[in-house]
Formats: sequence, structure tokens, C-alpha cells
Amino acid sequence: MTTDPALPHSDRPTPVPAPLALGPALPHSDRPTPAPAPTTTGPAGSRGAPVTTGPAPSPGARPASVAASTATGPARSPGARPASVAASTATGPARSPGARPASVAASTATGPARSPGDRPASVAASTATGPARSPGARPASVAASTATGPAPSPGARPAPVATSPVPSRSDSPTPVPPGFPAALGPWRDRPGPLARSLSTAVREAVVDGRLAAGTRLPSERELSRVLGVSRGTVVAALTQLRDDGWLHTRQGSGSHVRLPARLTERTTPWSLDRGGAGDADLDLTLALTAAPHDAYLAALARAAERSAALLVDSGAATAGLPRLRELLADRYTRDGLATRPEQILVTSGAQAALTLLLDHLHTDRRRPVAVESPSYPGALAVLHARRTRLLPVPVTSEGGWDVGHLATAVRTRSPQLAYLVPDFQNPTGAHMDAATRAEIARLPLTVIADETLRDLDLRTPPGSEPHLAGPRVIQIGSASKTLWTGLRIGWIRATADLVRQLRRNPLQAQLSPPPLEQLIAAELLGEGLAAVLSDRRDRLRAQRDHLARLLDGTGWTYTVPDGGLSLWLHLGTTPATELAARAARHGLAVTPGPHFAADRATLTHHLRLPFTATPDVLGRAVELLRRSDELEVHRFVTA
Repeated sequence: MTTDPALPHSDRPTPVPAPLALGPALPHSDRPTPAPAPTTTGPAGSRGAPVTTGPAPSPGARPASVAASTATGPARSPGARPASVAASTATGPARSPGARPASVAASTATGPARSPGDRPASVAASTATGPARSPGARPASVAASTATGPAPSPGARPAPVATSPVPSRSDSPTPVPPGFPAALGPWRDRPGPLARSLSTAVREAVVDGRLAAGTRLPSERELSRVLGVSRGTVVAALTQLRDDGWLHTRQGSGSHVRLPARLTERTTPWSLDRGGAGDADLDLTLALTAAPHDAYLAALARAAERSAALLVDSGAATAGLPRLRELLADRYTRDGLATRPEQILVTSGAQAALTLLLDHLHTDRRRPVAVESPSYPGALAVLHARRTRLLPVPVTSEGGWDVGHLATAVRTRSPQLAYLVPDFQNPTGAHMDAATRAEIARLPLTVIADETLRDLDLRTPPGSEPHLAGPRVIQIGSASKTLWTGLRIGWIRATADLVRQLRRNPLQAQLSPPPLEQLIAAELLGEGLAAVLSDRRDRLRAQRDHLARLLDGTGWTYTVPDGGLSLWLHLGTTPATELAARAARHGLAVTPGPHFAADRATLTHHLRLPFTATPDVLGRAVELLRRSDELEVHRFVTA
């Protein structure tokens, strides 16, 4: 077998894949090494070589982006091929080593050995039948074809067979977070541009917890593929999220979703900004606060670290975790009301505490329970559910409690219990002075004093009124207004004997909070509470004053409360229920006075307006109320 002289560079044929004939397998050491030299077989300048038929070859190794062709010959032993190199082997004596550059397709036919030569990249090669080839792995991006029968005509280009590319580790895209498309819900069904719908869906998924804050998003190209939208839509949505603070991008770290500071650094629940009462755009039916974001997350982490010891116990309901009971007892003692831990029973909120006490103490259903009018709707709901006869006791924003009326009712109607809110009463904001507390404590009546709002004192500095306390007074409290409604932690402070009796009540197990929530509450109500309260008071004070300025000139009257979460408006001759219905048609949900009445029928010209919303939301709410007034005589005043 002879080798023809190499063609000059200018005379080399245009690279066209030609079939290869199998020759003896080259040992690993004899495999060609890279050297740019052309190889031809047969007469110089031929574009292709004939391919002989024979048994079909078995698969062989193929490097990435290489087209290789093989013709008949003895079986080839498997061997690796360098990336992007097309190698060919001819029958006859072993060919002298020659380098093959990357992405070169080489062909070898029977006859004299072809001298090495360059082949351009991305050229498909064909493989003809011959003795069985031993199996080897085929890398990605190799186009291979196998022909049988007569040799193809010179210059024929066999059809390539493409395989999927395998990216290198460094080029691998960030994986799509599990469940990411499902977390966004049917976002395509939203009205408006797709980019806006996508950014809104991501925001809501983060707030609802379907997409965890801190989740790293994949690349724009990958998001485009997964979501089935153009890359431009993805870019526009991510830009909007980034501008609004919902996405943080750092060089080399990718983009992570997050809650913007304007949500985490405020007391207003986000739902007040986005609606939440049916079709209402603004929902001011509830006087609630958002969690102290950073403090809560820190408390959650510390509670998780402390939870290991809980796991070795049963987790069954008790009077409360010892640490939390000790902390609450210490708070009462520091406030001037000496308390031992055994006098504390932890419940899943103030309403749970009231429910348990009513079940245990209100044993004579023929006797009424004295309640304030207006009063907290949650407490009224508990009482109405028990079909309790209610004895209203008037309380006003200006004058407070009518203790004389209560004393007379005790003598003439003999109520078995009284439920009172002495600290920044809901909804009036009235605050009971020390003399009134002492007078009520002397009455021959068991009093349940709800102190849920006691910490929301907006005076500067906060006052120092004593607790409503006495032998017949039971205090209940909650973390819902001070910290967060989602933290279902409340408590009862009573005599140790009553706490022991309550623990034996079958309802107690149902009304006891989970141990982990108690751990979180203990962290929040500990040393860091002072800083949380200071920040909350400052924000609520500013929002209260802003709402008061907005209401100037409306003709509605109110008293600015010293604490709490709401203003109690008197609407003059305007019926509150009708005003609330008209406001709902304008997109504002508010609660009219009858919802706070013991008889559910009086207080028809009153309306509660919480100041827990942001200044912007409060401004929109007052404007909508003004529009809803059918007389349109009140002028809206902006601050």
C-alpha cells in the first residue's frame, strides 16, 4: 500500500465527508496526535472513496462535535477519541500517526494509506458496514450515519444524526425551583400584559409562602423556556420585580426573590394594600398589625434551636411551657401585680382564654354576663355562640365607663360575670383610670379583664396605670395585637387554684397552643420586646395622627385615643350601615357600629376606622368614605 504525495494547500479538496473503510485497530499509543497535515487515499485530489459493504458495525466511541465514517475492515477495538476530532482508519498496514485538529471530519477508504490532512469542523461522516465494532460511548453533538450496499458516489454527503448537547458543569443553568410554575398559579389568565401578570404572580407567591423568600431564580433563558413565554416578557417582569424591591441581584450570585423593605419595616398588613374583603380594594374591617418581621424571624430561629428538648417529650397540652409562664409572671410582677408562674395558664389566644373561662365559670345560664357597649366583636361572637344573655354597660370615648350603671345592674340583675377591656378599649379607645379600676374591683362580681391592648399605649411616655386587679378579677392577654395575629398565644392570670381547675377542663387541651409557638412567643416577649414596642408605638402614633388630620372638615366627630388601633367615628345623621354599603360599592370595606353592639341593633350612627393601614391607604379610605356620603357635603382635606 502506498501513499500519494500530499496536495498543496491551495489544491486540497473542499471538505466533503467520505466513507471510511475499517482497518486494523490502532493501539492506543499509535493513535494520531494533533498535527495539521492532510491525508488522502487513492489518487490525489479525489473527493471520496468507495465504501464496501459488509456486516453492520457496532457502535463506537465518538467525540463531541465530530463526524466520523468507517468502512469495512477488521473489528476495531474501542478507544477514546479526543473532543471535536474526526479520525479515520483505513485497511492495510497501520497508518503513521498524524494529528487531527478539533472539529475535523476525516474519511479513509481502502487502498494506499492516505497522508494526514486537515478537515474542517462540523462535517458529517458516514459509516459503512463491516465486521462488528466493539461498543463505546458516543459523546454529544456527533452526526453519524451508517450506509449499506454499494459505495456512495464521490462527493455524496450522508445525512447526519444529531444528539443532544451535554453542557459542561460551568455552563449548567440554575435549576428551576421545584414547583415553581405551579406556585405562580394561572397567571396567564390575568388581564393586562403578560409581563405585569408574571411579576404580580411572583409577588403574591412570595407573600403567600408558595415561593420562599431567598429562592434563587434560574436564568432568563431558562425561565422563558419553562414558562413558555418570550425572553423579553421575562426580562420585563424581572425588571419590574427588581425595581419594586421584590428581587435582589448580585454579581456572580444570581437573582433571589425577597420581601421589600417597605413591607418588612412597617406595622400594616400587606392585605390592607391589596384588598381582602370580597371585591373590596381596601379592607379596613379588621384592626390588625403585621408581624415585626426581622424580630420574628430571629425569634423563630432561636426557638428552633431550643426545640430539641421538646422532641423527647410527648408534646401533650399542659398549662404552658415553664419558660413562657415564668416570663409572663415576671412581666405582671414588674407592673406591680405580684404573680407566680403557677398562676399563669397559656392558651391559643385571648378568645380561647375567654371561651375556657366562660365554660368553667358561667354555670348558671339564667344569669346574664355584663359587657361593654360597644364591645369587641370577637368576644361578642363567643358569647352569642353560647346563647349567653348579655347585659350592656355603656362606655364612650369621652366619658369612659358608666360605673354607676354597672353597680346598679349588679344589684338588680345579678350578672354572674363581666367582660371588660380597661386598656384602650376596642373600639372606642377609652382608657380606664385608676379610680375606676379600684371601684370596679370592689363590686361583688367576677370580672374578666381583657388586657390585649395594654402594650399599645401611644402616650409619650407611656402611662403607668395599674392593672385592673382584685380578688374577683381575672386577667387575660394575648400577643395578637402587640406582635402578630398569626402567633396564636394568649394567657390567663388567675389564682393558682383556678388554674389547676381550668387544666382539668376538657376544653383546655383543645385551646392550648403548640409548644413551638410558645417557644417563639417566649423569645419575642423576652429582652427584645422593648425595642419592638418602641417601633410599633412610633408608627401607630404617626398613622393615628395622620388619620385624624384627614378627617378634619368631614363633619364626623371622634376623640383621638391615647392608644389602641382605631378611631370611633360618630357620623351625625348618616346611618352607618348605609354608608358602609355605599363604601363597599366604591371598593372600601369598613365595619359599622351595630357590629359592636351587644344587641346588634344600636350604635347605628357609629363607624370604626382602624389606623393600622399606611398613610396612603388611609388617605384613599377617607376619600372613598367621603364619596360614599350621599349628601356629598363634607370636604376632603389632605395633610
